[in-house]
Amino acid sequence: MKKTHMFYESRLDKALRFGDVVSGLVLSAACVDNPNAGFKKDYHIEVCHPEFAVILSPCCSIGDKTLALSPLLEVLPRWFTNPYFKEDLTRINRPMKPEQSVSPEVLSAMSAEDKQKRFDLSKPESFTLVEYFIYDKHDILPSYPVESKSMEISTETGCYMIDFRKIFRLVCKQISSAISAPLEMKLLQLSIQARSDLREKLSGYFARKPPEDQD
Repeated sequence: MKKTHMFYESRLDKALRFGDVVSGLVLSAACVDNPNAGFKKDYHIEVCHPEFAVILSPCCSIGDKTLALSPLLEVLPRWFTNPYFKEDLTRINRPMKPEQSVSPEVLSAMSAEDKQKRFDLSKPESFTLVEYFIYDKHDILPSYPVESKSMEISTETGCYMIDFRKIFRLVCKQISSAISAPLEMKLLQLSIQARSDLREKLSGYFARKPPEDQD
């Protein structure tokens, strides 16, 4: 099945936008081993310099020397065991039927009780793999091998992903607004539809309610 919309804009706006792919930035996270150790905490700083990252600050909130970013990561091999995903990994970005979210083999082995626990059967379609959003292939993004001996997977892809659990804050004095920023770091811009898909899935990720809050 062909994609119904293009994923990236052919021309870039002269401004930073939510969902943009950027490069040349350093991301860091404080890692605390024992948060209850008073002032003598055991901690270290993890620093990474990803080749590509994605802006997750809303367009209207870019500025004040601050950006929210998530690194572009290689996709997970297990997704290629699902024919529905293998045909088009960006399907992970949008709501789908419960039976489309797992491979036919896994689905046939599940009991009705297991399906009830794992899927929201009250909805005809819903998000799955809620932490992830897939970025489609592009000439700027290099392809890489996807291998798993245990799952008998050996293929190649140009798709990448972001993980909503891995969002970093970057401070840069050159970013005073979306249009007053070092635009040379901007490589790709999402289409309006793809940016809407990202906004909807990110919103859904943060809007989830635990069972005790749903009564």
